[in-house]
Amino acid sequence: MVDAGFDASGCGAIIASGSAAVQLVRGEALFDAARVSTSMIAAELGGVERRQDPTAADLAADALHRAIGLAAIADAEIAPSADPHACSHVRRSRFRRCRAADEGDAVAVTLELWRDPENDGESSCCSASAVRVARAVAHKMGMAHFTLDLRDEFRDGVVTPWL
Repeated sequence: MVDAGFDASGCGAIIASGSAAVQLVRGEALFDAARVSTSMIAAELGGVERRQDPTAADLAADALHRAIGLAAIADAEIAPSADPHACSHVRRSRFRRCRAADEGDAVAVTLELWRDPENDGESSCCSASAVRVARAVAHKMGMAHFTLDLRDEFRDGVVTPWL
């Protein structure tokens, strides 16, 4: 991560959480930035009370990981593992779900393929809470987690031709 920043307005907790997220990822490798969790952001602030759901740290983590996913799709050049069985292609892009070549760690990827604001509930597969749960599980396992928003590609490549 060459640089990072945020733009937020509102309560002080949101602004502080955004600032903490930036401090945690600025200058870090992409896989290390993808390991930044909600609890790491909260700890950077000295702990954020969980009086509301989602908390400011959750929202900062959501924004951070959305940006990391967009960067990974658009610009990242991630070297595949030397082990040919460790990787599987995610569509035709350069991005792969694979072991980090330099660390040998597994990487978790959540694909956002669909979102319908009129019909999706919080329990749907691509809801913000479902993505948070997947990211939290990956982080508890010490894994980098990427959320890739592939809704447009899925709609254009699968749904529209099927319809």
